Amino acid sequence: MDEYKELYYHRNPHARLEAFGDVTDRRKLRTQLGCKDFKWYLENIYPDIHVPEDRPGTFGMLKNRGMSSYCFDYNPPDDHNLVGHRIILYPCHGMGQNQFFEYSSKRSEIRYNTRDPAGCAVGDAVSTYLTVHLCKNPRQPVPQDQKFVLREAPGAGGRMEEGTTPSPRLTQELVETTRRNSAFHKWLNEIDGYPIPDVTLLPERALKASIFLIPQFN
Repeated sequence: MDEYKELYYHRNPHARLEAFGDVTDRRKLRTQLGCKDFKWYLENIYPDIHVPEDRPGTFGMLKNRGMSSYCFDYNPPDDHNLVGHRIILYPCHGMGQNQFFEYSSKRSEIRYNTRDPAGCAVGDAVSTYLTVHLCKNPRQPVPQDQKFVLREAPGAGGRMEEGTTPSPRLTQELVETTRRNSAFHKWLNEIDGYPIPDVTLLPERALKASIFLIPQFN
């Protein structure tokens, strides 16, 4: 998988510690046969697959600033029915998996793609919580209630280590829904000096604080 193996490790940090054996002979054979790299395979054989960007600051845990020990968590009870359930708040565990989310700038989606098929966060104008629906095919338009905008604070470029609470001076990201009439307008925000509205994201908890991204650097 070449450098794309990092996409897997980001979502499954524990796998980095697992021994996968000696692959020296396989690499030599690949060179001798003139095999294409994994990037070529993705671009030419399977171009419809979504390849996560995993840019620093756009993937990892979504953590509430007011309740720093709680993160967005999506853990569907049935592995055969991965969508249609609510995103909840749950104590942060730092192990990726059900607490790993990725922002796609190309399609303005917040994606849960640790499992297959990939799900996308949806915030409609009726309910007061987030759910996960199937992500649309790359050739299909993204529904408005599934589109989000990522804005970076002035002077972006700071680095946040996994599991740390950033100071107000560190680079933050703002994620807001593009539906102006939606109850989820500006439901994710953390920029120094930016007004924080009082909003309820989940029926179980009133979140009167912002949420920031904790990238999973290894």
